[in-house]
Amino acid sequence: MIIESILMARAAANMVRETQLAIREVSGLHSHGGFGAAGNRARYSDSVASAVTLLDSLNKTLARQQKYADVCQARMLEDLH
Repeated sequence: MIIESILMARAAANMVRETQLAIREVSGLHSHGGFGAAGNRARYSDSVASAVTLLDSLNKTLARQQKYADVCQARMLEDLH
């Protein structure tokens, strides 16, 4: 039981770290590219809108994952005692 709860807590923490990394990567998308011709400007705006949507989704996922990780950690600590 204790090994299972440790593995669950570790997996949950890894999910949180992976989502945090994805958020950092998406956050950097808006800083690349330029505002050259009008066509580039439109693509840049679309990229920013997509990045903002993805970032919002990742932040919501991160919040859910963090709650799950907290539950797993609490369960692990209960099993240790």
